[in-house]
Formats: sequence, C-alpha cells, structure tokens
Amino acid sequence: MEGLQSSAGGASKTIETAKQKFEKYTDALKSSTSAQKAFNSAQKASDKTAQSLRDATNDVRAKQKALNDAVNGYGADSDQAKAAQRELSKAQRNVAEAGFRIEESVFAVRDAEKKLADLRKDPEANAQDIRQAEIDLEQAKLAVADATDSQFDATEKLKEAQLLLNEAVDGAAVGSETYKKFLVELNDAKKKEIEASERNTEAIEREEEAYNNLREAIEKVAEAAKNTGRTGLSIPTLPTVPTPVATPTATPTGSNGNQYIINTGIGTNGVEAGRQIVEVLQQYSRIAGGNFLEFAVA
Repeated sequence: MEGLQSSAGGASKTIETAKQKFEKYTDALKSSTSAQKAFNSAQKASDKTAQSLRDATNDVRAKQKALNDAVNGYGADSDQAKAAQRELSKAQRNVAEAGFRIEESVFAVRDAEKKLADLRKDPEANAQDIRQAEIDLEQAKLAVADATDSQFDATEKLKEAQLLLNEAVDGAAVGSETYKKFLVELNDAKKKEIEASERNTEAIEREEEAYNNLREAIEKVAEAAKNTGRTGLSIPTLPTVPTPVATPTATPTGSNGNQYIINTGIGTNGVEAGRQIVEVLQQYSRIAGGNFLEFAVA
C-alpha cells in the first residue's frame, strides 16, 4: 500500500515538473514578445535618425554648393543677377528721389525766408505772425537736414545693391559679407550633421543591444521548449538583416558574402568617400554582427 502511494506520489511529482517546464516556456515566450517589441521600436528609432542624418548630409552639400556658387558667381544672365539688377535700379530711383526732396526742401527754405522778411517789413504784421514765420523757416531747414540724411542712406543702399550685382555676376570675394553669410550657414549645417550623426550612432547602438536581447530571449524560448519534451511548440525567429538602400552601392563578393566592393564616384574626396563607406557598412553590420573588415574601394 505504501508503495502505491509512493508510486502515486512520484507520478504527481512528474506531472508537476512538466507543468513547471511548460510555464517556463510560456514565460520565455512572453519575454521574447516584449523583446521583439523593444527591438521594433529601436529599429524604427534607428531608421528615423538615419533619415535625419541623410537629410543633414544633403543640407551640408547644398550649403557647400551655395557657398561655391556665391564665390564663383552666377553670370550676367542668371536669375540672381537679374534680381540684383532690379534691386540696383530701385536703389538708383531712391537716390534720385532723395535728391529731389533736398531740392524741394531748399526751395521751401527760400520761400520761408522771403515770407519772414516780408512780414518784418510789413507795418501791419503782428508779433505772432512773425514768430510763426520764424518757426516755419526753422522747420524748413530741418526738412533739408532730413532730406540730406535720406539721400545718404539711399546712396549707401545703392552701393550695397551695386556690390550685390557685381557679386552675382563675378562672384563674392573671400572674407566679404556675402561670403561670411554663406559660410555661417555651411558651418551651422555641418554642426547639425555632426549632431545627427551622434544621434544615429546612439540609435544604432540601442538597436544592436535590443537585437542581442531579442536573440537571447529567443534562445531561452527554444531551450524551454526543448525541456518540455513537447513537439510543435512555437519558437520565434530572429529578423533577417534588411538590404540597405544607400549611395554608394555595396556589392557582396566572395563565398561568405561578407566582403564588399564600395563604388564611389571618380573625383570623390577622401573624407566623402570614407563617410560613404562607413554609412554602407554600418547598415550591414549594425545587427548582423558580420565581418566587414575585408573590402576594396573601386
């Protein structure tokens, strides 16, 4: 009788152990689901920062081109030169109008002087009329000063407009205000590119960590499923490495598929070529963990 109880007790213990093993499997499966969600989120963040980096890099290229164009000039028939010519014509008109206002204010001073002189000769003129004429004369003189200032400002703007036209046609000199303006914009774009690159690197590192966590979680699921002794249990699979879309192109060579030829444009400078190579290799290696140390530059 005691043997049967022991046997029964042993059977009960065996059933309980199998249950625990299955619970470990289900717990591991839940953990892998959470790890998958974390990886998906990290991957989206990485893709977003990668796009931001591409946008920042394109902006640097655009700002560099703008600076180069400003230094080289756009030509007499360019839209920039035509726009500058219109501004120059407008500035010339403003200078002419400022000159007319000076003449008109000088005429007003002469009229005010004559009126005051006549009043002073007029025996019937009272003190108030004479004083008002004196005020009118002073105001006329102030108008001459204001008109002179306006002419000076208009002349300065005319000089600026002429300079802009010359720069649009022949190019801005290094160190000029126009050159400094484009240089500041270029430097700002480079700073943003560096910041975008740092954010992208951090996002890639988080994605790699999430991928490793997912891999470990899936390994635990597979181990727990094996320990249950059951067949047909669901085991998640690791996501495959996405095919990168980048310029320059990366073509796998060799039997292991881990060697790449990076095609850059003829005349590409060393810094740009290096940046392009790193961009492509990062996309392949960020989650695959492959060996990309063997590559040739064509």
